[in-house]
Amino acid sequence: MLNMLSAIIEKGFLKGIPVDSRGEFDPGIAVDLCRVLQGVSLIRCGALLAGVQVLAEVKEWHNSFVQICCEFVPRERLLNALAEAMFAAFKPEHRLGLLFGAALGADFSKVYKFYEEAPQFITRVVGPHHGDPLGLKRLKAGQPAFLVREPANPYDPNAISVRDFMGAGIGYIRATIAERLAPIMDKGVRFSAAIEVVLDDRFSPNDRIYVAVRREADQKMWQPNSGISAV
Repeated sequence: MLNMLSAIIEKGFLKGIPVDSRGEFDPGIAVDLCRVLQGVSLIRCGALLAGVQVLAEVKEWHNSFVQICCEFVPRERLLNALAEAMFAAFKPEHRLGLLFGAALGADFSKVYKFYEEAPQFITRVVGPHHGDPLGLKRLKAGQPAFLVREPANPYDPNAISVRDFMGAGIGYIRATIAERLAPIMDKGVRFSAAIEVVLDDRFSPNDRIYVAVRREADQKMWQPNSGISAV
């Protein structure tokens, strides 16, 4: 985050933020700036929904804040973050919708079929890891993971479990996203996956594990996150 803050200062992104007669930020604006930096840092490391939830706490969006998001988060990552928010229980409020609208422009509409069409994406893992805090410690960024369809699952016929390289269950793809992926998998489309980031216990269990998922038909080189295992 320090490197990002230095770049923000060097590029002059803070000049458009109002200051008082002493040349200092209003305390509320300073808090909002911290939230923007934290949210952007989480999205950059792959903790998309956690990042969006922090950005949703920003009280007043200045143009400089939007510039920071656009400069330091790739466009496809922003689209992925929006999809994670829209297809989760969490719904971005109006102000956050304006951020994504300004940042994504016409690409905003791609969010509605994002999981069906994206060649790769990052998504959160939910499920039985709740009661397994020691199990979380075995997971590291870059480790392979597997998506396994469970059509006979008594709770959800669209269920997709996420398993580690030993076959042990990590959790599940969220039901709202599994509903979109399951029909594709049932038609024979295969996905590969890897652990993208594992957040520490300052985050709730459902917000701690993120996996990077890729359609196996896409032969481009893909490097999952290998430098961050906790935030």
